[in-house]
Amino acid sequence: AIRREANVIDLLESCLDFYRNNEEDVKIEFRCHLHEKKAFVLLDKDQMLRVFNNIIRNAVQSIPTDREGKILIELKETELKYIISVLDNGVGIPENIRDNIFSPNFTTKNSGMGLGLAMTKTILENMDGSIYFDTDQTEGTTFYIELNKLTVI
Repeated sequence: AIRREANVIDLLESCLDFYRNNEEDVKIEFRCHLHEKKAFVLLDKDQMLRVFNNIIRNAVQSIPTDREGKILIELKETELKYIISVLDNGVGIPENIRDNIFSPNFTTKNSGMGLGLAMTKTILENMDGSIYFDTDQTEGTTFYIELNKLTVI
């Protein structure tokens, strides 16, 4: 994978436009906590879009049909990293599967390959990033994606 300098915000926005146009029953909000709308990272754009798509699609799918869906995506920064959080008000991840959700071929769905989160984790690790989550079966789940800031030398 060829990594190039890219603005994570642009990638997120283009991904969100797709969901905003196609998921009428789920409200998706994006809050950027950076002074300038710039968050440059060395990444493979196609792979990063795949990561965002996967996390957002999982968030959308976790929300029961009888609930008004809400997803909040936030971008914050520390001195060295950008942290993207994707918070949904879905059903949460049951305790008995939390340790396995990043394992290859693990899925809670009836269809698909179960490569989603395992692939997401691998892609991010190949970009020196990471992914982890916080979940509560009454509140929903937050996935955190950490990416190293592009350091200007």
